[in-house]
Amino acid sequence: MPLETKQGKKLNSNNKKKLRFLINGASLYIACLLVCIGVSSNLHASEMIDCPSRESPFSLDSPFFHILVSPKARQVVNEQLPGFLDSLQGDYKRVDPPTPELRSTYSLTRSVAMVGRSNQLSDVQLQDLNQMLSSLNITDADRRARCATYDANLTELDIPEADNRILVFNKVVGFHHGPVVGAGTKAIQKIANELGWGVTVTSSAGVFTPEILGQYDLVVWNNNYGDALTLSQREAFKEYISLGGGYLGIHAAGNYWFNIWPWYNEVLLGGARSIGHPMEQHQFQEAYVEVESTAGGIGHEQMPGWTLLEEWYSFATSPRANGVTVIANLDESTYQPLRWAMGEDHPIVWSSCVGDGRALYTAIGHLPEVYSDPNYSALFKDAIVWTANPDRTQCQP
Repeated sequence: MPLETKQGKKLNSNNKKKLRFLINGASLYIACLLVCIGVSSNLHASEMIDCPSRESPFSLDSPFFHILVSPKARQVVNEQLPGFLDSLQGDYKRVDPPTPELRSTYSLTRSVAMVGRSNQLSDVQLQDLNQMLSSLNITDADRRARCATYDANLTELDIPEADNRILVFNKVVGFHHGPVVGAGTKAIQKIANELGWGVTVTSSAGVFTPEILGQYDLVVWNNNYGDALTLSQREAFKEYISLGGGYLGIHAAGNYWFNIWPWYNEVLLGGARSIGHPMEQHQFQEAYVEVESTAGGIGHEQMPGWTLLEEWYSFATSPRANGVTVIANLDESTYQPLRWAMGEDHPIVWSSCVGDGRALYTAIGHLPEVYSDPNYSALFKDAIVWTANPDRTQCQP
């Protein structure tokens, strides 16, 4: 039975052209409206986007990115901290595109501390600097800069003529995992072909509307990195999940430890916060993946487990304590987690029920070769079927 939303049942193949017409028609209407009200033809689309923190005031604790892209804010900082901005190197000053860290966890206060300048300002001076920043008006140029990496373009979308459909979302803002994104997409397409399902692949967040999401049984976040959705797109995805849609996150899609979007981190990821992985000669190691028995039966044929070469994420705490169902756990005695050791409880694949929908996250997916591993390929297929829930059964993770 196709997924139902508040807008009704999933569109059938006869309505595909109608959806294209509505999308293109909406774009034409918006373009005409802008011309009619005298808006310049070179108006940035991002000016209209409701991206997170677009209206947030400048402060010591606002994302450092906001300071870097605002000439007025930079001037204030340069006056109070001469030479500080010029001393920054690499990702600490890159804004095109900005790293997710600059968008979230790196505030001006933290950035000053990281380069050893925090002891140069007294508490009174810090308060004065914060007051100067907060008094700055947020200009349209500031809003455009803050929203530049978001998109809400309404473009033509080919919806497959299939009873069950998967939407693969590949958008990356920041570090790109390269070939594995394509390998993951091919693996999903191969599984869909075996099942007789349809697949749409996109890097445009413009598909996150109730009308479009409602055409799909499952949305796969394929090694995404950085914040991708506007506020309205976030709400559309939350509604989609609560009404019975599926979410499957792969590897870097779990890097929301930046807590840019609390609902994504706390609900879809079960509160897991990625803290890193071994690097250099220890980045890729063989480890034993322990498969646990679950009601959903994901990976049942791979029990009790197998050995896999991969980059192994660790998390601040185990999401098991937050009520998720752990599907696969790492045996840390079989590799060297170094300072990222979690102990005996080191979940690497887990699932949960979210409203009427389903969520599953797999930290496996850095190396393209994992999709050629027969054991992981089988578990991954089980994960896709469980999250898509083609039979519309009640969620049992």
